[in-house]
Parts: sequence; structure tokens; C-alpha cells
Amino acid sequence: MFHGTKLYSTTLLIAAAFFFAELTYTVPVNAEPILVIVHPNNQITDLSIAQVQNIFFGKIKQFSTGQKATPYTLQQGQPGREEFTQVIMEKTEVEYRAYWARMIFTGRGRPPIELTTEQEVVDLIKKDEHAIGYVTTRQLIDGVKVALELEVP
Repeated sequence: MFHGTKLYSTTLLIAAAFFFAELTYTVPVNAEPILVIVHPNNQITDLSIAQVQNIFFGKIKQFSTGQKATPYTLQQGQPGREEFTQVIMEKTEVEYRAYWARMIFTGRGRPPIELTTEQEVVDLIKKDEHAIGYVTTRQLIDGVKVALELEVP
């Protein structure tokens, strides 16, 4: 019986370690900054982190100019998504998904549209004057306007 209790305790300890490892995070090392981008005709010249958070959390649906804001994000696991979620949104991926699960379940919002690549984000923003998204590759920003640039620590 002693061995069963020890096994149970060890299993519980390992499970707790995995649980807490999921809750904690470190910001991935990334040489490029996070660039929040909008259509070049957008009247916005710059955005604060709080404004970007409010748009991507669905708390506001317009830019401060009154123009509609349609957020686009990268799919989970895509380069740039984790950095954006942690540095700009100040959430782990699990917390971010849980937030949107609650919003959908309660009927209070719809998450940003997910795209596969940073190039897809840029291409869409070039076509949609209401679009807002992000990239971490500076070479992709020709033809769009950078509204917020944030260095990844």
C-alpha cells in the first residue's frame, strides 16, 4: 500500500508540474519586432497597445477615427502568433483561447479571423481598408502602414 501512495503522490506531482508549466510562459526569442499593420489609406497614424488589445479582444469595433476595424490574426502555432498573444495581448495562448471561448459561448463576440501566414495577413490588409493585423517580418510590410511597432524583449 505504501508503494501505491507514493506512486499516486508522484503522479499528482507530475500532473501539477505540467499544469503549472502550461500557465507560465516565456516570450520566445525573436529578432524582429511585432508590427501591427493597417491599410495604407487608414487615417490612423499610430495605435497604443491598449487600443490594439481592445480591437483584438472585440471590445471596440472601430478605430478612433470612426472607421470600422476588422482584426485578423495568425492561426495558433504560426510564427508570430505566440509573440503577439504574449507581448501585445498579455495572455498565454491558453488564456487567449479561453477568453474567446467564453465570448462565443455567451454570444458577446466573435474572435478575429485567423489566417495561415504573415504574407496572407499583408495581402488581405492591402485589399481591405478596415483590416488590422500583425507581422514579425519587416520585409513583408511594403504596401501597408505600421500603426504600432513593439520590440520583443
